Amino acid sequence: MDKRRLIVVDSMLLFRQGLVKLLNSLEYIEVAGEAANASEAIEKARLVKPDLVLMDINMPEGCSVRSIRKIKEEIPGIKVVALANNDKDMNLLLDALKNGAEGYLLKSMKFEGFVRCLNGCFEGEMAISRDLAQQFFTGVIQPKRIKETAGDKKLFLSLCNQEKAVLKLVYQGLTNKEIANRLLVSESTVKKQLHYILHKLNLNNRAKLARYAFEENLI
Repeated sequence: MDKRRLIVVDSMLLFRQGLVKLLNSLEYIEVAGEAANASEAIEKARLVKPDLVLMDINMPEGCSVRSIRKIKEEIPGIKVVALANNDKDMNLLLDALKNGAEGYLLKSMKFEGFVRCLNGCFEGEMAISRDLAQQFFTGVIQPKRIKETAGDKKLFLSLCNQEKAVLKLVYQGLTNKEIANRLLVSESTVKKQLHYILHKLNLNNRAKLARYAFEENLI
């Protein structure tokens, strides 16, 4: 199995070094670089071209959220997961997702849960804890409408019953594996159905899919 190559971006040296050490202890992960700020992150990503960038979005010099979009525009296929100190500022979460982040993880998470979310991200899932996802998607905050989503219930009606069932479980924060177990199908079938759903609804990631369902009151 090829190793997944990561870059860790955080202005706090001790935290960054600690996370690097923990990640390097996993046999299937290689930390290919580190950065202390957003500009360093962009340069390092250009040089290393990793599979994933872990990006602190609370760095003092700012610009972390904008750098997510820049990294993704310059390096096709790269994934970026935002790291945050707490779950109080949901606007940061929204901004990170709008700029292309594949997830949003808290630094206070247990490492086992952190790794589980990363593994899900490598498999095409959104890297976010279930508690945080439910808090975000079920109305603790009211997410702003995202203009690029379809926003058309007619498109929802084009989904078959199985696809609607998958959409409902995505909205509930289940992983692909959990959806497969719930619907008694294979995980690869779930991935294919998600692909079809995103295509039919003119969306491009799991986060926008869940927000679309919430905003259009489809679930």
